[in-house]
Formats: sequence, structure tokens, C-alpha cells
Amino acid sequence: MGLVKSGNELEARGDTVSVEKDPEGMQSLKMIARGGGLYFFGLITSKILAYVYRIFIAQYFGPADYGVFSMGLALIGFFEAVALLGLSRGVIRYIAFYSQKKEEAKLRGVISSSVRLAMPLSFILLATMLAFSPLLSEAVFSNAQLGIVLAVLSFSLPFTVTFLLINSFFIGFKRMDYQIYSEVLTANSMRLLFILLFGMLGLGLAGLSLAWTMAAVVTAVISVFMLRRIFPFRSMIKSLPMKKELLLFSFPLLFTNFMLLITTYTDTLMIGIFKAAEDVGIYNAAVPTARLLTMFPYALNALFLPVITSLYALKKEDDLAGVYRTVSKWLLYLNAPLLFAFIFFPRQIITLIFGPMYAEGYSAMLFLTIGFFISGFSILSFNLLNMYKKTKYILYVTIVNTLVNVVLNLALIPVFGIDGAAFASMTMYAVSFCLYQALIFRMTGIRQISRSFVKTAVLAAVAFISVYGIFMALIPEQGIPLIIAFSLLALLFYMLLVSYFRALSREDIEMLKTIERKSNMKLSLIRRLLKKVIR
Repeated sequence: MGLVKSGNELEARGDTVSVEKDPEGMQSLKMIARGGGLYFFGLITSKILAYVYRIFIAQYFGPADYGVFSMGLALIGFFEAVALLGLSRGVIRYIAFYSQKKEEAKLRGVISSSVRLAMPLSFILLATMLAFSPLLSEAVFSNAQLGIVLAVLSFSLPFTVTFLLINSFFIGFKRMDYQIYSEVLTANSMRLLFILLFGMLGLGLAGLSLAWTMAAVVTAVISVFMLRRIFPFRSMIKSLPMKKELLLFSFPLLFTNFMLLITTYTDTLMIGIFKAAEDVGIYNAAVPTARLLTMFPYALNALFLPVITSLYALKKEDDLAGVYRTVSKWLLYLNAPLLFAFIFFPRQIITLIFGPMYAEGYSAMLFLTIGFFISGFSILSFNLLNMYKKTKYILYVTIVNTLVNVVLNLALIPVFGIDGAAFASMTMYAVSFCLYQALIFRMTGIRQISRSFVKTAVLAAVAFISVYGIFMALIPEQGIPLIIAFSLLALLFYMLLVSYFRALSREDIEMLKTIERKSNMKLSLIRRLLKKVIR
């Protein structure tokens, strides 16, 4: 029996991709959809759970308390990054490497060394947060309640670090199913459960923070038991220390991870510094709503990197480029309806979901919607650069993103409030996309935006804008029934235009067929119709 028990593993063969002249090559596109099936549904479920508990917090506690709690989560995120020391990627790399070579002593050394590095530091940071939370909350954010939130959330730090580190073990062992069950599903399920329970008990912000901490404890415990199912804790083989190797590989990544956190949380924290807690709460109603546009990019990205890496190793550059462009076009297909609904009806949507208290966040949501839509395509570009081992370019882009975001937030938030923060984020994502495109084209000559992509984008714009214009002319009152009717009719018109102008290709049909098989959805009628209109 091997060290790691057999199970459902995600595999990327990489010897089968097609462009239109290579029928066998379509297998790589199938692999992306097939392998991403579990991750897709896990991610969608997780996003829904996270969105639901945010809605509950926002409606039950109000913008001010929701804003304070959001600032607390942003600050704890920085401490988590420091505690992990950038170990996640190093752990994944070395576990995968030593598992393949069957060097159990070094494999055990990677796991034990990473735990011995991260856990003591997490407790040191816990004590630091407890000591400085009152000073930080009052001197920087002028909000005494934030000190209570930080004090309680600090106890979640060791447990959050535990399950995040274990999830890196799962990925290294190629057990993405366990990673999904632990980080993606269990964490958000426990958060929703405890937040609902503690919220309804009327325990206030302290109870809300305690709910988050309890969820981290339960998730960490479950993750440990899951790890024992695939990795025996006891063995006759003694582990070899791997601290030096892990630190040499991982510590430079800490800087990159920290910069990424700055781009993620700068807007929330700067709004908290320059504006009121209510503004932070309203802004954090717009952010998760607009971020729904990242669900499909992350889901389709599940096996994108392994597939293109295999193609790169086999020197199939044309097939690699074909996969890159086809997946990008599918992101457009899937995100277009949400994009235009959020652009045309931001006030109605945010009011319906979060309540009238958050209605003024509609313009921020508009900017964020465009930003997150653009960022979805950058996710693929990021992995392409990673595959080419151009991590220094990723670092350069991250530094530029951080500078753009921080400078714009400093300049715009004092004047324009949450709209300035949202505009800064949108600009950052646009700059990032342009930089990634320029770097990839310079290195490989590959363009993410093909003529077929542009054609599809134009058809989507024509369909949704024209239907919106007709609706506004005939029915000026913009209620929820109107939004539903608009979305359905515009989507239908969009599909008709795509069919009439033959914007689909054979690769698109193969992706649809595989999604049908993996999801057990009956799409045969749609496939038959689409086959009649492909090029």
C-alpha cells in the first residue's frame, strides 16, 4: 500500500488538444470541463454560501456593524498571510515532487517542517493582535468596536492557518476533492451556520466574531481528520528536516502574497480610515455582488494550468493557444448575462438583495462589476505566465497593481468615497489585464482576444443594449419582474445572434458536451441546434 491512498484524482494528460484541424486535440478542452466539474459545483456552492452569510450580516446588523466586521476580516487576512510565510506554494511543489519520487522521509519532512514553521508564528501573531488591537482600532480607524472584533478574531488565526496549510497538502497530493470539501465547502458552511446561530441569539459584533472563530476551529478539526484518511501520521520512517528548503523557496512568495492582499483589502481599509464604518458596510455589499463574476473564471480555471503545462511540455504551442482562446471565449459566454444585468440594474439588484440601506452603493457596484469582469480574463493570463515560469513578471505586475490601487485610493476616497475606491479597483484590474496581454504576446506571440472573441463580444453588446433600450422606452418602471424579463429576452436574443452569425466553433460544442456529461444536465437539444450553426 502506498503512502497516499488512491482516490479520485485530477489528471491532465496534455497530449490531446485540438484546433479545428486536429480532432484528437479536442480532448484537452474536454479535460478542462471534465476536471473542473467537481471544482465548478464546489466553487458555486461555496460562493452562494459566502454570499448568503454576508447578506445576513448586512441585513441583520446594518451597514455600520457590517463595515466594522469587514475591516476586521481585512486586517486578520494580513496576519494570516504573514503566519503562512508563503509556504502554500512551496508545500504543494515539494509534496508533489517527493510523492512522485516516493521519498517518504523528505515528504514527511515537508509536512512536519511547514507545521513547525507556521504554527508557532500564528500564536505569536495572535498575542500581537490581542496586545495591539485597541491601539490599532482607535488610533488608526477611530472605532473602538473594531478592537473587540480584532480581539475575538485573533483566536481564529491558528485554526485558519491550520486548515489553509492542510489544503496545500491536499493539492500537493492531488486530492483536489478534499481541498474542495475542506476549504471551499466546509469553511463557508460552518461560517454560515455559526453566524446564523450567534446572530439570532443577539450577541452583537462580539458574537459575530466568535461565530467566525468557531467556524475556523471546526474546519481545522475536520481538515485534520480528512488528512489522516490520505496520509498516515504514524510511520516507522523518520522525517527529514526541510525547513531550509521550504523557506528558501517560499519566503520570496510571501512578498508577492502580501502585495496581493494589499490590492484586495486596501479599498476596505482606506474607506475605514477616511470615511465612516457605514461606508465600509455599503461598499462591502457591492463587492461580493460584483465578485460573482469571478465564479466562472475560477471554475473553468480548475485544470487550465495543468493542461497548458502539458501542452507546453509536448511543444504543442498552437494547441496551447487554441485552448487559451477557447476558454477565454467561454468566460465571455457565461459572464455576459450577469455583466449586463449588473450594469443596467445595479441599484435594483443591490437594494433587493441587501435592502434599501445599501442602495447608495449602486454606482460603486457598477465600477466593480466592470473590474471583476476584466479580472476574470487575467486569471487565465496569470496561469499562462506561471506555466512559462515567468514568476518575476507576475511579481512586477503585482507591484504595479499595488501602486496603482494604493495611489488611486489615497487620491479618490477622500473626495469620492466608495465610488472612488471602486473606480480605483476597476482601473487596477484594467491595467493588470493590459500588462498581462502585453507580456504574453511579447514572449509567445499568443493573443487571448481572437477575432471570434471580438465577434461574440459585439453580438453580446448588441443583444443586451438593444433589448434594454426597448424595455426602457416601453416600460420605464424598473422593477424586479422587468429585470427578469429583460434578462431572459436579452439572453435569447444573444443566443439567436450568435447562431445567426455563426460565432460558435467545434471547440465550443465539445466543451458543452463534456459539461453535459459531467453535470448530468440534459443539453442534447441545445447541442443539436448549435451543431447546425458552427463554422
